[in-house]
Amino acid sequence: MCAVHVQAAPPTRPTPKRSTHTQDHESVKQALARKQYKKALSLLRKQKVRAPHAEVLYLRARTLRLQKKYKAAAKVALSLVRTYPKSRFYTKTWMMAASAYVEARTYKPAQAIFGKHLKTLLSDKRKLKIANIYLKYADQYFKKMSKTKAYHTPCRKAISFYKRALDLGLPKAQKRKVYLRLGLSHFKLGQIWQARRIFKKASKTFKKGPHADEFMYHLARCHMRD
Repeated sequence: MCAVHVQAAPPTRPTPKRSTHTQDHESVKQALARKQYKKALSLLRKQKVRAPHAEVLYLRARTLRLQKKYKAAAKVALSLVRTYPKSRFYTKTWMMAASAYVEARTYKPAQAIFGKHLKTLLSDKRKLKIANIYLKYADQYFKKMSKTKAYHTPCRKAISFYKRALDLGLPKAQKRKVYLRLGLSHFKLGQIWQARRIFKKASKTFKKGPHADEFMYHLARCHMRD
């Protein structure tokens, strides 16, 4: 009888174990997804002691921002970009720091970041994101100025935010509303020349569609007040 040769099966490679840090990072991400921010920060504090890694700082800044602790988030984000300038989180962490400063209404450091990193940070998508944050505050002040006799401060703040949003660039649909509210804010303050200039520009740019008749009406009001 011929001997039967059975070919031995190739040795199986053991499944590589995930590193402790990878597991920890996943735990943090899961906590963030579930909005368990205190748990996420607790995990991140433990990781900071063992390994001060760029991703740890990024996740910590993100967690603080989600908790609406904007200044603390910006501080951690700046720590990351200064400590890890070659990190894959570098660019988006600058963006996070700037956004956190805007949300904290601390505009000077935000503007400084935008000025220094304009080309790398402000893609069209990111410009729109920041512009919408400005619009959020502008609309709040615009609504407030019609509900109070002390309307001068909310008027000025609304004007400032609307101008910042326009500087970053807005879609046409949003521009219509912004031009209308910006012009009305100037008119409310008695700044007739500025209001007339805005309504005139808007009436030429948007001859048809939403607010077109309102632009012409308010432009006529401005001429009557001259």
